[in-house]
Amino acid sequence: MFGWGTAGSGLATGIAFTTGFAVMAPALLKKSSLVSLRKGRFSFRLLGQMTYNGSSEGLSELSAGITVFLFNWVMMKNWGEVGVAAFTAINYILNLGVQMFVGLSDGIVPILSFNYGAGHLNRVKETLFLGFKTNEIVVHKDEVDSNVYIITKGIWRAYHFKNGEEATAWFATPGELVFSVWGYISDEPSRLSFESMTESEAICLSKEELHRHFNSSITMANLGRRMLENFILLYENWLMDLWKKNAFERYLTLLDEYPEVI
Repeated sequence: MFGWGTAGSGLATGIAFTTGFAVMAPALLKKSSLVSLRKGRFSFRLLGQMTYNGSSEGLSELSAGITVFLFNWVMMKNWGEVGVAAFTAINYILNLGVQMFVGLSDGIVPILSFNYGAGHLNRVKETLFLGFKTNEIVVHKDEVDSNVYIITKGIWRAYHFKNGEEATAWFATPGELVFSVWGYISDEPSRLSFESMTESEAICLSKEELHRHFNSSITMANLGRRMLENFILLYENWLMDLWKKNAFERYLTLLDEYPEVI
């Protein structure tokens, strides 16, 4: 902005890191602080243990630095200082978004672990609740989504486009499980779109989290088996309806099974 070029970029970076250190230094150097650099004694043995324990993270940070250096070198060669400055600005915006999600995930972990260990499962469920607006698309067609949703409020549907018009495959109401078969089983894009037809809430469980629970106890493993059995039954009934019933008969079945949808 001031026409200082690369030197100005380096100076700004130095000022930014120095400012951050200056803000934290009083707390770190204060003797009465809970985390103070003036407490304790230096230990080479402890330093070695810390170095060994943090070596994996150190290699990750080193590789990140090398990657950034190579990026800057290539952009400097092809697009000059303007390219490096543009990449830096975009990267900082990206980091801001990443740090927001990291903060959210780090903040939710102690809440979940503490309440799960204390047996307060209702608090765990409240933490995992997701809210959806009317006509909000939860899973887009051609999107890979391996999560499992347990609907606690509202009505969802799955649909696709047939001859340019929406064709609904099924509806789901509170208490039912919803997930993309393609995403959950084989990490492939969904062939259906999932939509929240009304304002709704759902518990979202990741595939990895479910597998940990399935491996932890026979009860959870049986739950996974029941999920699969219910899906097979639902799919079989859906195929039979398509084969045996006309459109009006399928509409009557919809009224009978899901009166709240109409």
